[in-house]
Amino acid sequence: ARVAVDQPVAYSSACAGLVQAWAAGLEWEELMCETSLDAGDVLRLLSRTLELLRQVLQAPFVPQSVRQGAREALHAMDRAPITDSVFAQVRDEADAALLGEDEDEEEDGDAHPVAR
Repeated sequence: ARVAVDQPVAYSSACAGLVQAWAAGLEWEELMCETSLDAGDVLRLLSRTLELLRQVLQAPFVPQSVRQGAREALHAMDRAPITDSVFAQVRDEADAALLGEDEDEEEDGDAHPVAR
């Protein structure tokens, strides 16, 4: 049985702008010039956004179009200095497993994985 859960979503236009700029390819130094936040706060914001995107990829009942958008955003954002090389191999293995699941869906014409 499904249970509906209400979860409010907090939205900050300033933070969303930083995330969007990073996903669009802005370099770290340029990004830091565009904000008064400390580097650690920006790093945390972007890291938590990446974690949320990974959770969207793993969540059941998420439409394929939403998974595709999350995957594209994840791949655009997952770069240094946000990416920690210690965890990169674990992340890549997890992504490969997720893409492996999606390849089965692709055979049915439902998925369009993005090359990294």
